[in-house]
Amino acid sequence: MACCRSDSTQRRANSEWAASTPWESWPLDVTTGEYRWVTAVDRNPVGMVVIGDLVWLALQQPTRRQHVLALDITTGEVVIDALLPEGASMLDDRNGMMVAAEDGTLWLLVGTDNTVFRIDTATGEAVEQFRFSVRPTTFAVTDDAVLALSPYDDAVARVARSDFEPVPADE
Repeated sequence: MACCRSDSTQRRANSEWAASTPWESWPLDVTTGEYRWVTAVDRNPVGMVVIGDLVWLALQQPTRRQHVLALDITTGEVVIDALLPEGASMLDDRNGMMVAAEDGTLWLLVGTDNTVFRIDTATGEAVEQFRFSVRPTTFAVTDDAVLALSPYDDAVARVARSDFEPVPADE
C-alpha cells in the first residue's frame, strides 16, 4: 500500500503519521522510510490527532456504532477504545473532524446534526456536546470557544466552551 501525504497526515519527531483507506494507521520513519508498526482497525479512520504519547483516531462505518481509538505512539497498541453516543454519525467529507486543543483537550465533529463533542482523553468517551445551527466542515478550539466553519451556510460560528452541555448517558 503506497503512502502519500494527505489531510490525514501529521508529523511528530521523526515520524509521519498516515491514515489509509480502509482501516489502518501507521507511523512512517521519515529518516529510514520504514514503518515502525501497523495497527489494523475495524472501521474507516476519518480523523487523527496526536496528544502526548497517544494517537487518537475517529472511526466510522455506516452499519456500526462509531467510536474513537487511542493508540500508543511507540507500539501502536490500542490503549483506549470507546464508543460514541448512540446515533452519532461522522461527516464523510474528511475535513477537520478531530482537533487537539492547546490545553490537551480532544474535540470531534460528528454527523449532519452539526454536533461537536469534547472527548475525555482518560476514557475516550464523549462528555460534552454542542449542536451548531450551521453545518460545520471544520472547526478550531481556543481556550474559551469553539469556532466552526460552514461553507454550506457561508458562515463562521463561535460558541463559548461553557455553553457545551453534558452528553446524556446511553439508555
